[in-house]
Amino acid sequence: MTDPRLARAGAIGAAITHLLLDRWNPLAAADDLEAARVYQPVVGPLYRLIASGASTLRVAVELAEAERRLGRSTPPADLIPVSRALLALDARL
Repeated sequence: MTDPRLARAGAIGAAITHLLLDRWNPLAAADDLEAARVYQPVVGPLYRLIASGASTLRVAVELAEAERRLGRSTPPADLIPVSRALLALDARL
């Protein structure tokens, strides 16, 4: 039998991934699910920030740092709408 907390954590991770592909997507990978896997390393850190009640700016900074690792550059202030959407997710286990 599957642990409900693990199932819920998987659902939260999937919601974060979907939101990233829909609202962030600096590599335009939404149409290529294989390419979208490049975003998976940012899901865990974002999940921890969301669950810990991080500020909108802190989440935006994490997204900006992830973009830099992907060879892109967007100022954190421009990522505030995505940050707000992420923080609106219910990350409770």
